Amino acid sequence: MPAAERTYARVRDEFADGMGRICAIYGINPLYGRMYGALYLTPRPVSLGEVATLLGTAKSTASVAL
Repeated sequence: MPAAERTYARVRDEFADGMGRICAIYGINPLYGRMYGALYLTPRPVSLGEVATLLGTAKSTASVAL
């Protein structure tokens, strides 16, 4: 993986984790924040399977969170 892609993936993951922490502060499931953060910084449409992979969850869990 090129350096730019590794940097993008790291920034996306850190942003998504931060959004999850913010949601947790307000009593919202952190998965919702992580999902929003990951989708916000993804430059193209992604499938449910890709969302689940990005978040490290099962497809069923990602589907319920959507």
